[in-house]
Amino acid sequence: MRNLKRALRLTLASVMLLGMMVLGTSAASYPDVTDEHNVEAIEVLQAIGVMSGSNSGNFNPDSKVTRIEMAIVMANLLDLDVDYFQGQNQFSDVPEWASGYVNACAASGIVTGVGGGRFGTGNVTATQAALMMLKALGYFQYNSDFNGDWAQATALQASRIGLFKDIKAQDNTQLDRNQVAQLALNTLESTMVDAEDNTLNITTGEDAGNLNITGGQVKYIVRTSDDNKIGKSIRTGIANGGTSSSQLNGQTLELGEQLYQGDLVKRDSSNNITDDFGRPATKWTYKGREIGVYSVAADLTYTKDVKLSDIYKDLNLGSPMDKDHVDFYIDGKGETDTTGGDILTNNSNGTTALKDQPLTRSNDEKVGGKGTLTQVFYDKDDEKATVTVIYSYLVKVTGNYDSSDKELNVVAEKCTLPAPTAPISLTLSSDDFEGLENYKDGDRLVITVEHDGASGSVRTVRPAEKVTAVAKSYIVNDSVTMDTQKYEYSAKYNDKGTVTYTIDNSYDLYLDAYGYVLLRNPVEAEASEYVFIMKTVDDNGLNVGGDRTAAAYFTDGTYKAITVSKYNGNTITSDFSNQWCTYTIRNDKYELTPVAQVGKSGIAAETDITQNGKVSINYETSTSKGTSATIFITRKTDNTVKAYTGIKEVPTITSKTGTLANAYVVNNENGFAKYVFIDLGSAELSKTNTSSDLIYVLKTSSKAGRDEDNNSFYQYDAIVNGVKGKAKAQNLSIFGAVGLYTDVEYDDDGYVKAAVLLTYSNTVPGGAKYEDDFMAKNAYSGAAVTDYENVLTVGSDNYALASDAKIFRIKDNGDTVNTGVTTSTLSADYSSAKGGLTGRVYGVLKDGMYTELYVDTNPNAGVVQSVQIPENPSADDITNAFAAAGANRPVEVPSGVNITVPFTVPAGATLNIKTGATVSGKVTAEAGSTVTSNVNLTGGVEVKSGATVVLDDGVTAMPALTGNGTVAVTGDVDLTSGWDSAESAAFDSLLSNNAASGTAADATPVPVDTSNVVAFKGAGKIPGFGTSGVDGYVGAGNTGKLVKLTLDGVAATNKVSAKVTKGGVESDMKFGAANQTQYTLQAGDITNTDEAEFAVLVSSNTTKIDYTVVDNSDNPVGTFTFTFGS
Repeated sequence: MRNLKRALRLTLASVMLLGMMVLGTSAASYPDVTDEHNVEAIEVLQAIGVMSGSNSGNFNPDSKVTRIEMAIVMANLLDLDVDYFQGQNQFSDVPEWASGYVNACAASGIVTGVGGGRFGTGNVTATQAALMMLKALGYFQYNSDFNGDWAQATALQASRIGLFKDIKAQDNTQLDRNQVAQLALNTLESTMVDAEDNTLNITTGEDAGNLNITGGQVKYIVRTSDDNKIGKSIRTGIANGGTSSSQLNGQTLELGEQLYQGDLVKRDSSNNITDDFGRPATKWTYKGREIGVYSVAADLTYTKDVKLSDIYKDLNLGSPMDKDHVDFYIDGKGETDTTGGDILTNNSNGTTALKDQPLTRSNDEKVGGKGTLTQVFYDKDDEKATVTVIYSYLVKVTGNYDSSDKELNVVAEKCTLPAPTAPISLTLSSDDFEGLENYKDGDRLVITVEHDGASGSVRTVRPAEKVTAVAKSYIVNDSVTMDTQKYEYSAKYNDKGTVTYTIDNSYDLYLDAYGYVLLRNPVEAEASEYVFIMKTVDDNGLNVGGDRTAAAYFTDGTYKAITVSKYNGNTITSDFSNQWCTYTIRNDKYELTPVAQVGKSGIAAETDITQNGKVSINYETSTSKGTSATIFITRKTDNTVKAYTGIKEVPTITSKTGTLANAYVVNNENGFAKYVFIDLGSAELSKTNTSSDLIYVLKTSSKAGRDEDNNSFYQYDAIVNGVKGKAKAQNLSIFGAVGLYTDVEYDDDGYVKAAVLLTYSNTVPGGAKYEDDFMAKNAYSGAAVTDYENVLTVGSDNYALASDAKIFRIKDNGDTVNTGVTTSTLSADYSSAKGGLTGRVYGVLKDGMYTELYVDTNPNAGVVQSVQIPENPSADDITNAFAAAGANRPVEVPSGVNITVPFTVPAGATLNIKTGATVSGKVTAEAGSTVTSNVNLTGGVEVKSGATVVLDDGVTAMPALTGNGTVAVTGDVDLTSGWDSAESAAFDSLLSNNAASGTAADATPVPVDTSNVVAFKGAGKIPGFGTSGVDGYVGAGNTGKLVKLTLDGVAATNKVSAKVTKGGVESDMKFGAANQTQYTLQAGDITNTDEAEFAVLVSSNTTKIDYTVVDNSDNPVGTFTFTFGS
């Protein structure tokens, strides 16, 4: 299709629900429409506003159409006055929003109901939809035309005039949107008719009032037009339809011509219309604008080798065709004698012979073949044929999708593309193809191209099908059998004549749409399948064929003595050494296959085999290049083995005199090292202390870990040298803030031991290099962002970006990192109208331009935060956290961290335990320390003298407390929840010297001594002392002493209320979690036969509490007054 976006042939996981039929984008851009659907009908119906996609962007071609939705299609098709009929609902089952459509169709005679005042809301059938279309054309205006069976009459008439063309449905088939679109297009191309008469005959008998009415078959005449612009816009001449011999002069008038008055135009092969590949086609335009060009159905289609005799046989031709009657196109380019000869001509007399040979040019060049779409279009009237050949080509994606230019670059792989004068561009644009953003570097795609010899372009794109299997047999230049499936090679696979396989090895095959192979690649063995064999030993000493014991070094850094039964597929007849291999294990024995390697034994002294952080791997005679994925295995003379991954992890290794080092390297196809084995000998290992690394720490929370040497480290989410990943620090003091770090120093194990956080001053720790190389801005607050020609302006600060600059946007406190962000993205998202940017910006400068920009919306970015205890910490990790914090930084237990070990909060330290954390180990708070918790401390707390423990919001149960420090209750804490009897007794004993009691007979105020009670603060629930745990409140925000009050002479079912005088103001005491003003004593509340105990928090300005007790009939039991003073 010309000038329209081609939809990538992607298989969707699901089909979206049918939406409202609103005007949307071109059908070619619907992701759920492929060339298996009626694309021509869908696009034409969309262009004229009859059917289009849902708001989700899909067309939903396979969704069923209801009768109501069919009425909407008819109303749109015929441009009925829907607004006039809105609300005039004659059917009880039609919703209000659809009433205008259904009623307009009913008033026009297009639809009827199903009886009983109902329209019928089920799915529309083929005959129901066809009847609506036939009525729109002018058929079935009288019931007599049905001849007693409307369904049969409808099916016959619809078939007669071609309404069911390409519908593929039976009479009662429930139609989907794809089928309805085709039915509507067929109707637009059908001729309109008018009834000649109603065929009713009315006669009267001899008796007055005796009428005789008879009916016959209605006769129709085709409608015509004398206006050639209208009458020839879709079809010329006398078209289908009509049953009467009386025809009018002029062009037949099709429904599309009547409705659109010449604005909708169809042109076909009779007007020499072809598509990009030379196939006879139909071209539609609407109001002068092209809708699309669509190839017609081919008479013959082949996707493999086709012989001349096949074509003649399949066309039922008895003799060869003259070459002048054959048009031939290859990838859209017409082939003639001047460019290699007529394809169908292979002898001197210029006619094709019925030979069993493939299509060839006259110069014997073969045309078409496996994996090629070869189509034949035959015009029987003119005895002419058009033959088109469309090849499938494999391309490889190079680089990821460019989100700024919205382009994807590809290169041809193992195939030869057409070579017009102007090379075909392999930069794919999202203006032409949907879904390019889904592909990444290294992906394989299948494309088709069209050209005319001078220029050309890519026309279709689809992902190559990838098959991974084991090779069982193969035939050179023909096929390979993988597992049990045979795969033949595509005609466009350049290596098909030379490619071979190792039987029982795995390979990746990339297939075209027809299942033919365009590429085969060996499946790379995983790192776990490689092993380095230092030497083998013949255990029986006879040096004959048999098993060998081998010294094997695996890529995970382990050593093992293994038994080897086969080497390179054969029984071992001699020992071998210093060889990288892949392996399989059968019956506990290893079968080894050697792989290509480079390297040297005895590398000269003072040669740096590796240099920490650098790509070069030097084995004296030559070099390889390492990457971040290269695996290095080192062996010391004592057989200590260690594995490193990446050039930043491996230390500098220098060969030394004594025992010279050996190195053996396996390179990949691009010359980069995959695996390196270094037998160190006397080599020296060292690591560069300061690197040029840049680390942007996203969060100050970390995960604790230990390596195989039992070294501890702390892992942080970070952007390292422009790649989101992890940074591992030696201790918790290094990354104290979110932000950008430079001058990164590593220890010998590769963990960060020092780094400099960039700050606004740009002079930390002092030196011009920070001003020259970096920029760190104070936090912005609502700063408007604009951009112009790659200059980003934030507030009053300008950032001039290099053309290849990377921008990272960090959101959600480090949880979200957006890459591929552009200056226009930032200016759109943080314009002054949207409130500007709140956060911090870090920049990396090179030659006066910013090459990296970090935009962090975390307002605390750059600010040193608390030291966060890592996930699942050990006691040492917690101790390290306090050591890192020192005296000036608090320590935090963040959400998600689970502490199960007992630990101590050092003197003077501050610990904040956040909501979402879990602490089940005992906490010991030393003198001068402060612990604030938002979670239950289920392991208990020892509060030493001078320490303070604050139980804040989120704490729902009092921990087991020991010690004589201060406990501050600032949240809604139930101080008895979870206490066992021993703890209750201990608390009761604590208050035993601070008791006051009164009886009904003696209401004299009793002073209370509060001098020796543990201090409590806040408005927590205060426990009572019965098994029910009666609670009392004195008021929020109190600081005071907890005292026990006893009411004598009371019983279960008595009701207690109290007035509290505080600061001279009297108010009701609240009891229990429900804050009730009256509490009913329970049996468990009564101690010593007739006593009830209450614990009350008494603030410094509380002077009196008056209790009133009544029985369950509200009769007075007694009053109790307690006064408080010094």
